[in-house]
Amino acid sequence: MVTEIQSRRYRCIACRAVLAVVPAEALTRRLYSAAAIAWSLALYGLSLLAPEAVRELVSPWRVMAASSAARWRTLSRWCASVAGGGLFTRLPPLTGATARQMAAAGATAISAYAAPRPEPPPLDVLAFHGAARAA
Repeated sequence: MVTEIQSRRYRCIACRAVLAVVPAEALTRRLYSAAAIAWSLALYGLSLLAPEAVRELVSPWRVMAASSAARWRTLSRWCASVAGGGLFTRLPPLTGATARQMAAAGATAISAYAAPRPEPPPLDVLAFHGAARAA
């Protein structure tokens, strides 16, 4: 299922700059929402799912090239962005040895932003809910 978001654009009268106002879960220059990215990181790093299983759960596209059937380059790019501190602005740059460790560290840090609940859900659910606040 593909979801579209509403965006409003405003132009500054003084400098003529254009400003886009989008929901908090929309990340700059990203096709996926912050919640989808955080959930992907949690599924890959904490639930230890294979990249193709994560892609099947998160990606709305069912058609893919034969060369990318066993991997998901977007997921590895997200892991690298978490390492550099460029994906979620409230997270400090994280260090780790592998992409899976980076995904686990990022998902754990993002889950801390979720609103507290009396019965805490699993970390992948917390990462999904904490993503908009961490963006």
